[in-house]
Amino acid sequence: MNRSLPFIEQLDREAEHKRRCDRVTRSEDVYNAACDEAIQQGVTLTTDNRGTYTIASATRTAVFYAWTNTLFVQHVSEHIGRCIRELPELDVYDVLLLFCEGKLQ
Repeated sequence: MNRSLPFIEQLDREAEHKRRCDRVTRSEDVYNAACDEAIQQGVTLTTDNRGTYTIASATRTAVFYAWTNTLFVQHVSEHIGRCIRELPELDVYDVLLLFCEGKLQ
């Protein structure tokens, strides 16, 4: 039996833990940047801390599901929103910018 195998497995576990911590830190940084941008643009950004973000203005609302990368957009006068699935890999900050620029119709 190879004696270095437990050592290599321990290194792999530590590397995976570091990657997960880095992902959480990046996610928090992106969300903080999105909150700052929402304040500057005058829109409301809320989250349920499970990967669902709601962006709202006086005329429309968008709900972004980060886990599935799915976005629903609804104008105030509409009863049913539209699902936009053709999104490349975006984060909440990118979706917020698209929302503020009016590109999510």
